[in-house]
Amino acid sequence: MSSVDIVLDNSKLTYYPGEKITGNLIVHVVKPLKVQRIWLTLQLRFHAGTLKIGAFNDYRRFVQKPETLTETKSFPFVFTLVKSCHPTMQGCVLVTVALKAECETSTLARNVKSKINLFVRVAPLNLFFMPHLELQQKKSDQFGETKFVTSIPCSYIILGKTLKVTHKVTNNNATLVIRATLKQVLSWRVQNSPQQNEWKSKVFEVNTVSNSISETQNSIRFSQELTVPANKIETFGETGYNIVSAKYNLEINILCNKRIIKTFVFPIVAAKETIHSLHEVVAVQRPSAPPAEPESALRQTGRVSRPPSYIEDTISIGPPPSYMAAISE
Repeated sequence: MSSVDIVLDNSKLTYYPGEKITGNLIVHVVKPLKVQRIWLTLQLRFHAGTLKIGAFNDYRRFVQKPETLTETKSFPFVFTLVKSCHPTMQGCVLVTVALKAECETSTLARNVKSKINLFVRVAPLNLFFMPHLELQQKKSDQFGETKFVTSIPCSYIILGKTLKVTHKVTNNNATLVIRATLKQVLSWRVQNSPQQNEWKSKVFEVNTVSNSISETQNSIRFSQELTVPANKIETFGETGYNIVSAKYNLEINILCNKRIIKTFVFPIVAAKETIHSLHEVVAVQRPSAPPAEPESALRQTGRVSRPPSYIEDTISIGPPPSYMAAISE
């Protein structure tokens, strides 16, 4: 009995557009196994309800011609997630990122294909429609001899998580205060008449952090952390007006003697992360369905002994384990 395994290098909860998914496709060999093809597919699917409204595939083929494997072999892989998708896909309500490994083996009488499907991570939906997003934003300026560099790790934030701001100050000759303020800009629409709509907006200070810096000729590095609210504001006050947009700005003010000498503003996209990971139950393709394994064995091995048709509509929620799919000999 031989098997196929997908092992990811990174155990992150979420992959984001533009990031790399790396790992190894491992073929475990118990006795010499003649392999026709081994390939791995990355599938990115956009769904609106029960409809699939968009897709993106990438492939890696590891065995180009038939060969016999005499020992366990590991095939490293690297996939890069697309950074943006066509605006027509913005109606989607779910994005799934899946890795599908397939191994085609040869026996005396038939060819057997065994598949393993592993749903890895789901990124916040609106990030796929922002081609301008950067994995890091950085701004710099100078006041006299003092130089300032401020950066944030990315141009999007996850609601309920912490935003980390990093500062570098060089050749400072005064006592400074660096104040980071996260602001939420809400916009809503008021219908004064059937023919006229009035747009209104208001800015709320969500969180503020301040740090004081003394004189120094050396470089100073430090970080500030701001907690982002877990929920978006859907209505405004007692009026019940629906919020059309809720944007965020990170405003960095540098003060000397209580006077603002420099200001940096970072526009930020907010996303609510509702799904951390999806994985699909593995189907083992065999000529006939074998007897069902005990539940305890299923938990230990990750193998599912059911007909292939069972996999089509079965999705479960939870952390993605390393799955094994048996290859019939």
